[in-house]
Formats: sequence, C-alpha cells, structure tokens
Amino acid sequence: EDIHKAVNNALNDYNGTQGIEIRQLRADIAFMKDEKGHSAPIEHYRDGKLHLYRYTEKDFSISNKGINSGEAEIMGEAVRFLSSFRGRPGFEMLDEIVPVMEDKLGVKDLNKNFISYGDNIDYKGYSHIGRLRKAIQDKLVLEIEYKPFNKPKIIVKLHPYHIKGYNNRYFLFGLNKESDFEFDNLALDRIEKISSSKEKYVESDNNWNEYFDDFVGVSNDEKVSVETIKLNFAPNRYPYVVTKPLHFSQVIPKNEPEGIVLLKVKVNRELKQMLYSFGGDVEVLEPASLREEMKKEAEKMLTLYK
Repeated sequence: EDIHKAVNNALNDYNGTQGIEIRQLRADIAFMKDEKGHSAPIEHYRDGKLHLYRYTEKDFSISNKGINSGEAEIMGEAVRFLSSFRGRPGFEMLDEIVPVMEDKLGVKDLNKNFISYGDNIDYKGYSHIGRLRKAIQDKLVLEIEYKPFNKPKIIVKLHPYHIKGYNNRYFLFGLNKESDFEFDNLALDRIEKISSSKEKYVESDNNWNEYFDDFVGVSNDEKVSVETIKLNFAPNRYPYVVTKPLHFSQVIPKNEPEGIVLLKVKVNRELKQMLYSFGGDVEVLEPASLREEMKKEAEKMLTLYK
C-alpha cells in the first residue's frame, strides 16, 4: 500500500494523472521480476498482515541494468532498418554507428530482413539530406539552384527550417523572402546545387509538429481555409478507411449511414490525388466545389476509355 501511494503521488506530480490501480502495481512488479522485464531480484514476504517487498540485492537498480530481451529485440529491428540506409549520401555516420550496435545487441543475419520498408532507394534527393539537416542545425541561409517541373531553373535563397517526407519524396521547408507564402517548400529531387549565403539567418518559432495538421501532404496555401470534407465510401473500401485513417482529423459520424467519413482539412493537390486513387469507391458529398472538381476529373477519365 505504501508503494502504491508513492507511485501514484509520483505519477500525479509528473503528468497530473490519477494513478494506477493496485492490481496494475502487482502486474508491474511481476514484470520487473520476469526475465523479459528487468530480472529484478524482488523478494515478497509477510510480516503479520503486511505484504512487504524489497530487493534482495540492496544496491540493485534497473537504471544500472542493461536492456532486457524485449528491448533488445525492438532495438535489433531498429538496427536492421538503419542498415538499409548505409551507403547512401548523408548517412555516412551509420558506417560507424551500426557495427557498434550490432556488436552490443548481438544482432545477426542483417541481410535476412523480416520486414520490407516502403522506401525509394533510388530517390535522387537523398544526396542532399545530410547537408540540409546540417544547415538547419547550424542556422545557415542557402542559395539553391532549383529546377521546377516544366519550368526554367531558378535560384532560391532559403532560410531552412524543416524536412518532411511524403509519398517517397522529401521536401525542404523554409523562409523565402521573395515569396508570397509564409513558408516555401522545395522537393529535394529538383534541387541541382546548394551554396551557402552570408545573409543573416532568420529564425522561426513555427511549431512543425502542428504545421501539417490542417492539410494532406506538403502543399499549404495560407489563403485557403480548412473545410469539412464529407465522403461516402463503397462497402468494400469503407472498412479499410476505418482501420487506416486518411488523415488524423478523420471522424466516423455516429448519426450518419455506414460509409460516411469526415475530414477537416484544406483542399489541395495531394488531397485530390488521394481521393482520385480510390476511383469509383468514393463519392465526395461536400463541399460542392470539390465535388464538382471530382466530377470533371471523372468525366475527363471517361473520355479516355470511350
């Protein structure tokens, strides 16, 4: 009971929660004693009506103990994942880190991966990631030779802030003083050359963890408002959308027929591309403007198959 009280006081001080039930405490102690937990030398004994617990090794602490088998298994899979990036530009540090982790964790058969990751190993933009990450960290302004699709090459002076991966591509976000937008984004595979500028770096207090909450992908027009997108999915596709949401804002309304899904996002290119990928398995009900765009695209596709 004393341990239970101490644990709950600590949890309340740490994150304001009400704490755990005593049965959870007993389960946690059992896990600590298990070899898959911490193999802690915990002894349980009774003194009259009291149930008492103590370490048989007085100086024992889980903080001084190595990782357990469960943690080793998870970290081993992380090493396998990191190993898939070895040899790529910008990831040279892995040549030193991965062998040490392999040795410490006893990871074997790295070539026998049990999971394939959806990664484009031939992506042209990989070669820029290391330098761009360093520029963000060191707060350097960059002069970037950039070749948009079907347009002449341009020089962009960018104050870099963030790199985001989307759809097997990477995009650099930053301040371009000549742009009308708060932040520009450049596809790394369209960057041809990067040079450093002596211009003073302008810092940003933007919360990048929240920046992408209002839209799908990487295209964010500040002039566009967030809308409620009402979709109706076919019965064969609806269960997949429920188990794998299209966006974190996805809601399944309780007062609507089965198949209805709501999103709260801006309408942008990536949202429309995502909806096009469902073909005839989705109908846009609202807003009317997006419904009309989807209709025109469907009519355009139909003409190709007449």
